[in-house]
Amino acid sequence: MIKKILALVFSLLVIPVFIGVDGVFAAPAKWGTIMYVHAKTNIRAKRSLDSGLKGQLQAGQAVKADFLKDDWYAVFKPAETRRSERYALGYVYAPRLFPTREEEEAATGVQKLKAGSDTVDVQVKSIRFKVTAEGKEAILVEFNRFYMPAIYYVEGKAPKIVLDITNTSSIRKEWAEMKVQGTMIKRVRATFVPAGNILRIALDMDPARNYNANPILYRSDNTYAVEVSEASAVPPSGPAPVSKEAKSAPAPAASTNGKK
Repeated sequence: MIKKILALVFSLLVIPVFIGVDGVFAAPAKWGTIMYVHAKTNIRAKRSLDSGLKGQLQAGQAVKADFLKDDWYAVFKPAETRRSERYALGYVYAPRLFPTREEEEAATGVQKLKAGSDTVDVQVKSIRFKVTAEGKEAILVEFNRFYMPAIYYVEGKAPKIVLDITNTSSIRKEWAEMKVQGTMIKRVRATFVPAGNILRIALDMDPARNYNANPILYRSDNTYAVEVSEASAVPPSGPAPVSKEAKSAPAPAASTNGKK
């Protein structure tokens, strides 16, 4: 009898670990994006062209991509369920990855990559600021092909949202400082970093406001946008959901607090 009671108590302690808040078994959280390479592509040990090779992907091969940082993705087997870089196959340069296979891209006119190369040039056609009908403020960067820049956030007294576009020679005088009429985005600045041929676009944010930043890729227009909306309270930690556009590809999203 005592053994049965102990077994019942033990089951009551263990079962809640596997039960969701609604009393049903919780499904594992979805993560990563299934992406494809259009040509033979190297998998690196680190986020650097100087790091060693861990393997290669063949044209058309699929991987699960996540943890975008410094324009490099950690890549996993498509069926991998453990979201941790320790289980990654390695790292792949982000512009080598596409949301569809090459034959599906043929109709879109996306520039092909040179086989065996880790990098490919990209051209910036325009940088625009706009305020949406919902009151969101957005910066839109149009490219000559499909491209997802690296994005990161600087908090503190001078908060910024920064986009890094690598392997480009694009720079225009009018991009150096763009004065915008935003309440959250106060100024947009673009500078060229010769080391790495990087065009760095910085969005100077109002430090007195809390805001959510939501990247969106308009694939049909080869345009990458960052929409900023004001948050009424300090946003929770972790990535914010990415808006789903009819013709967009997933992009990393994040929330940031200008008051920190």
